[in-house]
Amino acid sequence: MLRSIERFLGLRSLPFILASVAVLLVLPSAWTGLQQDDLDQRYFLHGYADSTGGGAADLDIFAFLRGDSAGAHRLMDAGVAPWWTLPSLRLAFWRPLAALMHYLDYLLWPDRPFLMHAQSFLWFFGLIVAGAYLYRRYLGATVTAGIAAAFFALDDVHGLAAGWIANRNAMMALLAGCLILIVHDRWRRDGWVAGSLLGPLFLAAGLLSGESALAVCGYLLSYALFLDNGTIRMRIRSLLPYALVAGVWLVVRARLGYGTWGSGYYIDPLSEPLRFLEAVGMRSPLLIADQMFFPPSSLALFLGEHLLSPLLIWGVVIVVLFAFLLWPLIRADRVSRFWATGMLLSVPIVCTALPHSRLLMFTGLGAFGLIAIWIQRARACNVRPGEPRTHVRVRRWAVFLLIAVHGPMAALSLMYNASSAAFAQKYIQDAALTLVDDGTMRSTDLMIVNHPIPFYAHHAGTARLVLGSVPPRRIRVLAPGLDSVHIVRPDSATLLVRPCGGFIGSSFDNVFRGPAHPMMRGEQVRLTGITAEVVNLTDDGRPSEVRFTVNGRLEDPRYRWVRWEANRYVPFQLPPVGGSADLPGSPLEF
Repeated sequence: MLRSIERFLGLRSLPFILASVAVLLVLPSAWTGLQQDDLDQRYFLHGYADSTGGGAADLDIFAFLRGDSAGAHRLMDAGVAPWWTLPSLRLAFWRPLAALMHYLDYLLWPDRPFLMHAQSFLWFFGLIVAGAYLYRRYLGATVTAGIAAAFFALDDVHGLAAGWIANRNAMMALLAGCLILIVHDRWRRDGWVAGSLLGPLFLAAGLLSGESALAVCGYLLSYALFLDNGTIRMRIRSLLPYALVAGVWLVVRARLGYGTWGSGYYIDPLSEPLRFLEAVGMRSPLLIADQMFFPPSSLALFLGEHLLSPLLIWGVVIVVLFAFLLWPLIRADRVSRFWATGMLLSVPIVCTALPHSRLLMFTGLGAFGLIAIWIQRARACNVRPGEPRTHVRVRRWAVFLLIAVHGPMAALSLMYNASSAAFAQKYIQDAALTLVDDGTMRSTDLMIVNHPIPFYAHHAGTARLVLGSVPPRRIRVLAPGLDSVHIVRPDSATLLVRPCGGFIGSSFDNVFRGPAHPMMRGEQVRLTGITAEVVNLTDDGRPSEVRFTVNGRLEDPRYRWVRWEANRYVPFQLPPVGGSADLPGSPLEF
């Protein structure tokens, strides 16, 4: 049995076999259709008329907010962004090549999401083939390279990028990274001069597909340190073309107004260096533990603060354990040092966003090369004289667990993650279609009193439009609805809203305003037809009570009041003047 597996892992056709298996595992996601950001991309690329009658076709589909208060106010007023959005918020990603691929989807098959998924599957197939050849390039046509390639093909962190159309850019960036490392090694080891030109070109293509491609620079530096046989001057010179490409990209990106600032979800290292360094220290153990073993770092998005500390401690324990197991190999083998250093240098890049497994694309590249070498060495290693039995048992259990976690368990998780973007469908598309149009929808401001994830509620108008239903004129989402909400009506035009957990408390709410930019007591946000005023704050400085005042009476026909109940919008009965209402919390359903 073992020999059959080893023969299989050494097949010349293994890259294509693994790529075929990986695509089959994610294939069910083709039936999930358009999800979350896909709806916005369809809106921009399909050329819908917006609420003011203007055309909406736009190729800059990854730039949401540019840091100007006028643009932020326009999105808040339309109900695309929540009322607590930071006026100077910047959420703009420069991904023109990825946007071009989406443009081709809507040019060639605009009404066939299945074929859009098919394009993503082609990128995924190419990624797995390139990854397998990369391991063969660095580890030889060996069983070790086959193990690394198999782990890479089954890696569950690829699932969301392969199955969610809007996240295709992550695969494009990683594919470029694999090609860079292949041609760079051919240049430095075999003297293939074309590699010196193709490497920087692939880096430019990767960076124009997704910012994550910058992580490959960590592997290039690691290559220069541990694998390149040239003089120090030659090694430094080999990195200069990549440094030039990355430098030009950073300058142009900044001059064009791309980047992030003011969000609690994203951090730009250049504009917020101290906050970024703090995030690296806090998030790295979670991400490395996720990459090497368990649990998924994305749990941090949903766990309460009281559970984050135990998760961080667990991450530190896993990091220390694997450092103990792998250090002898890393110290003795320069190829292992290359993979380990490249992996570690790629981690800070993904610390620019809140921890999530899908960010570990480049980290896995080095992790699987290192793990594969260690497994083969551990299998072939006899018990050393005087070695404690505990060490032997730990090593054997580690081999078993690593194979289980990155083999069959990863395959199952890959299938699940590929379709996981559809988790939001019941909160966006399905919920939006529960709103019945009585002929007044287009002239109505939809007042959503509570929603478990306000981030999703703001997609309601786009979802209805994309699905062929009439969207509301504007959307107003008053409060988060994961916890109970207490509402008081002091007069005919005002509601005092007090969510049990306060406002801007979840990771998704923090996308639009980070904790470093708190709202002040008495601060007002004036939008068309309604004003929000912060009345009280929580102990940690977030709004705890907000006064919403409309123009006229709350019962004015221009306002349509709904609340969240059992995964649908139902009419909200406004309390009488002087009265109150209590809405129960709605826990998330996975």
